[in-house]
Amino acid sequence: MKIIEFDPTYLKDNGLVAIYNKSVLSGKNLDFTLDESGVIVLPPDSVGGNHKHLRREAFYSLGDLRVYWIDKKGKKISQSMAPMKNKYKLFVVEPYESHVIKNISNKDQILVEYASVQQSNVEPVKII
Repeated sequence: MKIIEFDPTYLKDNGLVAIYNKSVLSGKNLDFTLDESGVIVLPPDSVGGNHKHLRREAFYSLGDLRVYWIDKKGKKISQSMAPMKNKYKLFVVEPYESHVIKNISNKDQILVEYASVQQSNVEPVKII
């Protein structure tokens, strides 16, 4: 999994954060053509994923989500997706990279996802 830090499009003194696609999807961040994008709401303690597939994905969170994946050596790795000091992290999933995202908070959390093609041939993988 590749992790890329990016800056929001702009911040205001009152705490408002704006993230436009141009801030996320610059050529330095994504090296694949997008076919789909969307917003996913994960309820408290829920997971999305526990699978692998052919398509490439990239996603970021606005809140307290945790991503888990299996690296090329078969090791399970996890990392917080939460922004830190107004820096956001874009997580890029390669084809057939096993991954899952978990909401570790007590509130609904939002995940923004981009994908290279429509979802198909999903293989379940138990990571958590």
